[in-house]
Amino acid sequence: MPKCPECKEEIDYLKNVQNIWISTPLSLNKKGQAIYDHKQRDEWEGDEVGTWNCPECDKELFTDEDEAIKFLKGV
Repeated sequence: MPKCPECKEEIDYLKNVQNIWISTPLSLNKKGQAIYDHKQRDEWEGDEVGTWNCPECDKELFTDEDEAIKFLKGV
């Protein structure tokens, strides 16, 4: 099992962190309170490449999926 190079914990997976942009309409009710309409919510991926982080210390370890897979395989 590979070890995180940062925290040295044994790990059997990496967390894939992606930028996702969310757009949710905001309106006000008759009392002036905020209402978010989640039924009309839009989501799309951000411009940045995802990262693969240690599940124990959350340090970014890779920005390339192939490198993350090699690490998990012990290559």
